Amino acid sequence: MSKKFGHIFGVYELVITGRYSRKSAVREIAKKSGINPTTVAASCTRDIYIKTARLDEFLKPKNIKDFKKYLIKYFPNYRTKIENFFNNLTKAKL
Repeated sequence: MSKKFGHIFGVYELVITGRYSRKSAVREIAKKSGINPTTVAASCTRDIYIKTARLDEFLKPKNIKDFKKYLIKYFPNYRTKIENFFNNLTKAKL
């Protein structure tokens, strides 16, 4: 699951900071990881039990807290990792 969170967080950071669209962020993370973009896209959707439309909603700046809560709810064992990512993102990048 650790690699999947790396994909999710990478895409999320690129989009939420306004540098990329979702699709271009997926391609960029795939390129950096040396994997197929469909693998990254699956990490950001199917692997976290959401459809693309819901991901697009979570990728809006106003929904940062909702996405954080969602990830913690479904992946409580990764709570600290999730909280650290979102706390660092909001402090440093937004």
